[in-house]
Amino acid sequence: MARKSSKKTKQVVPTMPGNYPQACGGAYSVANNPYGAPIPPAYANAFTYEPVPIKKRARGMILFVLLNIVTLGIYGLVVLSHVSQEINLIASDYDRKNTPYYCLAAFLSFITLGIYGVIYMNNLCARIGNELKRRNIKYKFSEASYWGWNVFGVLLVGIGPLVFWHKFFKAMKKLIADYNIYG
Repeated sequence: MARKSSKKTKQVVPTMPGNYPQACGGAYSVANNPYGAPIPPAYANAFTYEPVPIKKRARGMILFVLLNIVTLGIYGLVVLSHVSQEINLIASDYDRKNTPYYCLAAFLSFITLGIYGVIYMNNLCARIGNELKRRNIKYKFSEASYWGWNVFGVLLVGIGPLVFWHKFFKAMKKLIADYNIYG
């Protein structure tokens, strides 16, 4: 009759420096807490390094243009401020840049007779295009899209800016979808 081995295998649990089990998805125990106090439940998963998903919003060129007209430009300020916050969340860890809120850009654009607004949108579109390239998303968008469609596209009987906003929101949707999956 065959004999069963009585040796117990030791379970190896990977840990972070300081033996913090939360790196493996476990709870943060009081014994491993260097400060001795229990961790509140709200912060129990603070060290899991999972990205905070960005809420998908119904944005599109038609909705943007219509609501911008109805609200006399306030909707555009709010949406573009959200976009600046989202691109900061998506790209700041990699390019170490910070895009200010669009409300500040609109104010500075008013003071500088529109010059700051052009520079702001150029930089925002360049940042979105760079992040699309970094994430290997096959969609062509960059600051050239801004200059070609929004600035010079006005000469196309006003259709150019509509194409620009369509491309802009489509690029942001692709970035948000990729970020929500891969972080």
